[in-house]
Amino acid sequence: MDKSLIFYWDRTNCLNIVDSGAIPHFNNGHPVLNIIVDIINAGYQGVIIDEKRLSNGKYFHALSVDLNSPEGVAVSAIQKSFEANEPLPTSREVIESINHIYEAAEDDEY
Repeated sequence: MDKSLIFYWDRTNCLNIVDSGAIPHFNNGHPVLNIIVDIINAGYQGVIIDEKRLSNGKYFHALSVDLNSPEGVAVSAIQKSFEANEPLPTSREVIESINHIYEAAEDDEY
């Protein structure tokens, strides 16, 4: 265990306690997180990143995912691919896929 624990309330109102030493650190950003930032910047609201600065100067990113949204399902699949060392889609491919799902849902409403 590292010298500190991180306590944070997530968006679902659950208290999370994390050993800061158990969190992997990436100097250039986590590849999945980079895709998620692009999803958020495209205007999709099913994923949210909360960022907190730790006392050691590093940043902690907490991710909240709505698995009932197309973007939440996409992020879950991307994370599984990352963990299996499979190639990741580009941000553009992911956003186009999410957009197609929303468009199809709109077409079904009419």
